[in-house]
Amino acid sequence: MWCSLLYQISGIFTDVVKQKAELQHGILTQCIKRITVERKCNAQVIGSILLKVNSKLNGTNHKLRDDLHCLPKKTMFLGADVTHPSPDQREIPSVVGVAASHDPFGASYNMQYRLQRSALEEIEDMESITLEHLRVYHNFQQCYPDHIIYYRDGVSDGQFPNIKNKELRGISAACSKLHIKPKICCFIVVKRHHTRFFPERSSYRNTTSSTTLLRETVVDRTICPSQ
Repeated sequence: MWCSLLYQISGIFTDVVKQKAELQHGILTQCIKRITVERKCNAQVIGSILLKVNSKLNGTNHKLRDDLHCLPKKTMFLGADVTHPSPDQREIPSVVGVAASHDPFGASYNMQYRLQRSALEEIEDMESITLEHLRVYHNFQQCYPDHIIYYRDGVSDGQFPNIKNKELRGISAACSKLHIKPKICCFIVVKRHHTRFFPERSSYRNTTSSTTLLRETVVDRTICPSQ
C-alpha cells in the first residue's frame, strides 16, 4: 500500500494519484493532507487514518464478539446506494455502489460499482453484481452464504415495489445461477425526521467533543413511534 502526503487539498492531484496507482497499477492508496500531519496529528486523527488503512487492506475494524448467537451463520451483508448527477447534468450517468461482506462478522467487505442511466434509482445490473460478491464470499469462506441481508439506501416510498421487483429478483437470479437458495432479507433505510441530538449532561458526552453524544446511543422513544 502507498500513502501519499498532499501539500494542499487538490481534487485534481488526488484523482491522478488514485487513477495511476489503483486503476493502472493495482496499488492501494491513502492520501493525507500535509496540514493534517503538521497541525492535527493527534490520537483521534491517527486512529481514524489507521482504520481506513486497515479496511483497505481487508482487515477487521470491529466485530460484535466471537460467539455470535444473534447473527445466523454464513451470513453475507449487502449494502447498496445510487448517486445521481445534478438536474442540469442529465447526460452524466448515475453511479451504483454495492458493498458486501465476506467474513463471519460482517466487518470485512468488497465493493462493486456500475454506471447506469442518469437519474435511474433502481439498480439495473444487480444480478451480475451479486454474482461477483458471491464468488468473493466463496473464495474467502469456501462456501456460499445461507443468509443474505440486503440494506438499501436512498429509496422513496413509491419506489419500494421497483426494488422488490428488480433488485431482489436480481439477487435471487444470481443465487439461482450458482444453484444456491439462501434466505434473503431486505431492509430499506429511510430517514423521516430532521432532529438533531445534543447531550444535556456531561456523562452523555463523547470524550472528544462537548456536543457529540456517546457512541452506541439509541433513541427509541418520542420521535420514533412504535409500530
